Amino acid sequence: MTEYKVKQLKESFPEADEDALFEVLLSCEGSMKAAENVLLESFPHGPERKRYRPGEGQLNIKRLLGVIDDSALISRNTTGANRPVYLYTKEDLEQTVPYATIHHNFLPPDIADDILRHTMNDKHGFSKAEFYLFGKKCVSNHESKLYASGQMDGIYYNGKLGHWDPDHSIYTEAMKIAKNLIEKKVNELNSQRERLPFEPVCSWKGDMAVCNRFFAKSNDLDWHSDRLTYIGPHCTIASLTLGATREFRIRKGYHDDTDAKFNTIYAVPIPHNTLLLMHAGFQEEFRHCVSSTTEIIPHPISGPLRINLTYRHYLGSYKENLPLCDKCGHQMDLRRSYKSPEVRGRYIWRCTGSYQNKECSRSYFADFSSNKLYTLDPEKCSVWIARGDTAALNCFREEIAERLKARDSKLKTG
Repeated sequence: MTEYKVKQLKESFPEADEDALFEVLLSCEGSMKAAENVLLESFPHGPERKRYRPGEGQLNIKRLLGVIDDSALISRNTTGANRPVYLYTKEDLEQTVPYATIHHNFLPPDIADDILRHTMNDKHGFSKAEFYLFGKKCVSNHESKLYASGQMDGIYYNGKLGHWDPDHSIYTEAMKIAKNLIEKKVNELNSQRERLPFEPVCSWKGDMAVCNRFFAKSNDLDWHSDRLTYIGPHCTIASLTLGATREFRIRKGYHDDTDAKFNTIYAVPIPHNTLLLMHAGFQEEFRHCVSSTTEIIPHPISGPLRINLTYRHYLGSYKENLPLCDKCGHQMDLRRSYKSPEVRGRYIWRCTGSYQNKECSRSYFADFSSNKLYTLDPEKCSVWIARGDTAALNCFREEIAERLKARDSKLKTG
């Protein structure tokens, strides 16, 4: 009977994974009405669907599972498998991943469809990224292009100067409308959120957008955090999805539970015309990907093609003062250490020469209080550790105590 119900749900919600449908059904104690109400919150569009009458109880997944404290969703996976936890509703995502918000049906439908048609048919400037890892040439299996509101040259990526085509890379009128609406939403929400220490104080602008095209299920984007090189620490990135529905997956960049075999993976189905905001702290704490293992629901205009536009606020001071490697001359990329708790939270500039098959591993410590943005003194390195990262905070306190002890000893002997 349960398999029959899952099959029925799959017919109504083909964009959802069958394992996830099974889990939702179980959490609803087998009730098809309750399960459909939960799923309709995340998948309001698609085949003709009838919502059950109000009063049937539209509960979010965490309530249905009896989860009261968000800490229950911290990774405690000690099994040999790492099945994702599905976040179907806006509330589920925003309570589980505190550095993200999601906004469905964000743009006026005609504007969203206009941008989708333009980007899917644009034949100018899209290319696959090429770079080297450990001496081996790698080529991305999706296409990318840069759009902007004005001239955007002199930008390096993977150690190589990016291509800018002013005749085919300026925002269309529909893109300009989207930019203004996204800027309004980002600045409105940022003004209501706790400001993190390195977050820019200026208004956020979406003057530049990286456009990724995923033509088929086989096109993916591996686990990563977006580079901070031109957008700085504690940045906000606005991700607009158009076309086919695919899963956006999120996981912590480090283990928050020493007994965990894996970090919990959160899967968020992202339908057409959805804005996902990765607020300050997201790139520091989380990794994300677009997996080729998940199902796709085609869009009436683009079919299986998914378009993703990630709007970023480029900071002039970072472009003007971008550190260059004193060994090989390549530009440096800004990243944050995240694996070991002993160094987690330190911001580091690393040479990008390795991406161009140059044997160079030069790095500088980042210093955001300096105009040149870097330092060779580890004690001046800019650090941010998330409030809940107990392991890293304890290591940092011990390091500071050791530094003070060493200084006191030096003063006494001096």
